[in-house]
Amino acid sequence: MARIEKAREEDLRWRYYRTIPQRHWREFSGRQAKVLREQAARYGLPFGERTVDLPAVVRALHDFLAANARKLAADEPGDPPALEKKREEDWRMARLKRHILEGAHLPRAEVHDALSRLAARIRRCGESLQRQFGPAALKILDDALSDAQLEIDNLYPDSPRAHDGDVDGDT
Repeated sequence: MARIEKAREEDLRWRYYRTIPQRHWREFSGRQAKVLREQAARYGLPFGERTVDLPAVVRALHDFLAANARKLAADEPGDPPALEKKREEDWRMARLKRHILEGAHLPRAEVHDALSRLAARIRRCGESLQRQFGPAALKILDDALSDAQLEIDNLYPDSPRAHDGDVDGDT
């Protein structure tokens, strides 16, 4: 009896797989009926009818993937991810050129150097604070400037000065 019941359930399951209502398929896919019909027509996928035959859709999907494997491969030139990366790089270059032409571009190394020189000058002011108010005043200023230097180095990590520890502006 159990074997017969199990075979009956399996038979029903396959019958259901082959007759999924279009409404359910829209819910599964999160797409509108119009979009599904367009995809069915464009890519030859069998889900444009009133019911959807899931085994046929799965087979068609895998056939489509196999037929278009080269186009879909991420490392192939001319594929969408590579094109998107190229477009983004082109956009960045155009933006940089525009900033240079507008005079709005500041080279990273120059900004880093200027901020480091500023920090060195403030440190020298701290020496005056130490003479006037004691070592505790210098320690407070020194800690704040060390934090500021770390922020500058984090802002411009590729700058050569970010790695040499020189903050006194003398070199």
